[in-house]
Amino acid sequence: MSRASIWIFDVTTERLGGGDSIVLWGLRSDGVVTPLVDTSFEDHIYVAGLDVEEVRERASVAAAGRGRIRVEPVRRRYRGVELEVARVSGEQEAVKAVAKALDNVADVFEADVRLSQKYILYRGVKPSRWYEAVYEDLERPFYPGAARLVELNEGADAPPPSLKTLALEFITLSRLGSPDPDRDPLVAVALYWGEEVEWISGDERSLFERLSEIVSELDPDVILSFGGNRVFYPYLVERAGNLGVSLRLGRYPGEIYQSVLGHFSIGGRINVDLYEYVDDSPIFQMKTLEELTAYLGLSQPRVRLDPHLYAHYWESDREALREYVGWRVVSIYNSFEVVREEVVSLSAITGIPMDYVLTSSSGRRIEFYVMGEAVKRGELIPPQVERRVRSYQGGLVLQPRPGLHRDIAVIDFKSMYPSIMMRFNISPETVVEGRVENGEYFEELGLSVRRDIEGLFPSVLGLLLSKRDETRRMMEGLSRSDPMYRVLDARQRTLKILANTVYGYMGWGAARWYSAEAASLVTFIGRRMISRSMDRAREMGLEVIYGDTDSLFIRHDPAKVDRLLGWISEYLGMEAKVEKVYRRLLFTSAKKRYAGVYDGVIDIVGLEYNRRDWCGYARELQGEVVAEVLRAGGVGRSLDILREYVSRLRRGEVPLEKLVIWEQITRPLDEYRVNAPHVEVARELARRGWRIGRGVFIGYVVTRGEGPIYKRAVHYLEADPSMVDVNYYIEHQLIPVVHRVLEPLGVPRKRVEAAARHTGRGLDAFM
Repeated sequence: MSRASIWIFDVTTERLGGGDSIVLWGLRSDGVVTPLVDTSFEDHIYVAGLDVEEVRERASVAAAGRGRIRVEPVRRRYRGVELEVARVSGEQEAVKAVAKALDNVADVFEADVRLSQKYILYRGVKPSRWYEAVYEDLERPFYPGAARLVELNEGADAPPPSLKTLALEFITLSRLGSPDPDRDPLVAVALYWGEEVEWISGDERSLFERLSEIVSELDPDVILSFGGNRVFYPYLVERAGNLGVSLRLGRYPGEIYQSVLGHFSIGGRINVDLYEYVDDSPIFQMKTLEELTAYLGLSQPRVRLDPHLYAHYWESDREALREYVGWRVVSIYNSFEVVREEVVSLSAITGIPMDYVLTSSSGRRIEFYVMGEAVKRGELIPPQVERRVRSYQGGLVLQPRPGLHRDIAVIDFKSMYPSIMMRFNISPETVVEGRVENGEYFEELGLSVRRDIEGLFPSVLGLLLSKRDETRRMMEGLSRSDPMYRVLDARQRTLKILANTVYGYMGWGAARWYSAEAASLVTFIGRRMISRSMDRAREMGLEVIYGDTDSLFIRHDPAKVDRLLGWISEYLGMEAKVEKVYRRLLFTSAKKRYAGVYDGVIDIVGLEYNRRDWCGYARELQGEVVAEVLRAGGVGRSLDILREYVSRLRRGEVPLEKLVIWEQITRPLDEYRVNAPHVEVARELARRGWRIGRGVFIGYVVTRGEGPIYKRAVHYLEADPSMVDVNYYIEHQLIPVVHRVLEPLGVPRKRVEAAARHTGRGLDAFM
C-alpha cells in the first residue's frame, strides 16, 4: 500500500480488463502523474412510474447478454414530492440497454448523465482539488504509473501543484478561411513553455512526428491553444489521417479525439483552449487573442497580421509571420498564467474537470453544481428535454431623462435576484400555479410559492454566498503576493458569478430545472422592489433620473441617500449601496444607453462604441465625442472633432482595417431570409470554397457602385481602399454615432450633417 497527496485533474471512464473502470488522473505533490483506477463504481438509473417487480422483469430481458444488473426500491424526491422508485445499477452497457427499453413506458432519470459525471456527483470527488489517496500496485498497469485506488479522502485546501504548461500555435497554408485538412498543409508549429519559442517546420510528415516527440519529451500537464477545439484539433486529426501519420499528444491514450461534449481529449493531460474563455464572455467583442491580452494587461504585438493571410505572409514576409505567431504562442502561455487560478477555481467549485470547464456554457456549469447538491438531498436529476421557451417580463427599465446630468448616485441592489430567490424560497419545485396551503400567493401572476419545503435553488444560493463570505474572510490578513490569496480571490469571484447565474438558468430552455414561472416571479418581485424604492426616494425629495433592473440613478444628496438605503434594508429586506457617483452623466433617449465619468473613469454603456457591428473608425469617433462632452459639460469641440474625422476619411488617410464592419453568422446560411451585407458576403465566400459555419465572424467594407448596400459589400481582404464608399461611411457610420451623443444636448441631426458636409470652421458651426 502507498499513501500520497494527489491533486485530481480529470475523471474518465474506461473499459479495462473487460469491465467498467473510473480513472482519476492525478498529480502527486512531487509532480508525478498517478492515474488511480477505481473498479468499485457501478452505473445506475432511476425508474419511476412502474412497479419495482415490473422494472426487474423488463430490465432482466433488456440486459440479457450485456452484463449484470441489480434492481432495488429506493426513496427519492422529485419536484418536492417523495417517491418510491426503482434503482437499476450494474455494468454500463447493461444499464444503458435497460434505460432504452424503459424510456417509452416509464420515467427514467439519469440515463443521460455520463458515468464519469455520476462518479463525481455520487462519490463527491471534485477535480482540481487535493485528496489523500491510499493505493496499491496493479497486476496489469494499463497506464504508466497507474495504481488501484483503495481509499480517497479530502485533502488540504491549498494551491494546485506546479503545472507543466505548453502552448501551441500553428501555421497552415489556408487561402480560404479556416484550414481544410484535405487541401491545406501544416507548415510550422510554434511551441512555448516559458523559455524560448521553439519552431518545427519542414516536411509535413516529419513535422507531425516531431511535434509528437517534443510533447512526449516535455511531458506537459497542460496543453494550451487559442482555437484548438474549434479549429486546429479537428484539422490536425483529419490532416494526420490523410497523411497516414499519427498525432500523439497525450500520455495515454496518445491519440487526441473529440469527446461527446465537443472538446478534444488529450489523454492524461489538460486541454485548455483560451478561445473558449473569451467566447463565453460578452466583454470580448471580436473574440480575439489581442482582446484577451489587452484585457489582462499583457503586451500587444508590434505588427498585427490577419490569420487569413498566413499563406500570403509565408511566401512574402516569413519573418513578420514568425514574429507575430511567436507573439501569439507566448501570449497564450502568459494569458493562462494570469487566469490559471480562475480556471482551476471554476473546475473545483462546479466539479467539471479543467479539460472542459471552459467548453461548458455558464448554464451547464451552474447546472452541474446544482446536480451535486441535488444528489446530496436525495433529489432526482431531471432529464434534458427539448422544449419551447416561454417569454416573460424582465426587470424594470425606466425611460431615461435625456440630457447631461451632474452628481448622479447609482444605487445598486446587491445580488438582487439571488436575494429574492432566497428570501421568498423561489425554486422550480416550489413555484406552482394557483393558491396552495402553506404558501405565499402572488395574485398578479396567479402563482404561489410553497413554504412547506426548502427550495433546492435557495439552498444552493445560500451555500454559494456563505462560501463566498467564508472565502473573503480567509483572505483577510493574507498578502496579495501570497499564492493562497490569489487562489481565494479567484474562488470568491467564481462563487459570485455562479450565484448570479442561477436566476437566468431557470429561464434557459436547455436547463434540466427549467421554470419560466419561477423566473417570471423573480423579475416580478424585482420590479416591485425597484418601484417601491423609487416611490420612497421621491417621497424623501430625491430626484430619480433612471432605473435599470437592479439599480437606481438618483440625484446625489448624501444624507437622504443614506436614509433611503436604510429604508430599503428595513422595509424591503434587501441590501443596497451606492456603487458610484457620476460627476457628469449623459443619457440618450434610448434605454440602457448612457455615458458618464466618475473618479476620472469614463463609462460608456450600450452605445455604438461598444458594438462590433459599427466600424472601428466610427466607434473611435464616438469615444472621442463622449469624452469631450463629459469634459466640457456640453457640446464643446464635438462638431470640430467630427469635421476632423470626416476630413481624414475624405483624404484617404484612414486605414482600411478601421472601416471594416464585423458581424457574426449565427445560423446556417440557407436559413437567412434577409439580404444582410455580411450574409451576402458569407454566401459568396462559401461559393468559392470557404468553410462558413455558425459562429464565424464576417468582416466587410462598403464600396462605391450601384444598388443596395448588400450588393456593394465586399470581404475586407478583397476590398480596394480606392473604392471605399466614403459617403456611406459619413452618412451611415460617422453622423449617426455623433448624433446619438449630441441629440440629448439639443443638437439636431441637420446641424451634425452640416458639420460633416463642411469640414472647415465656418458659419455652419452655428447652424
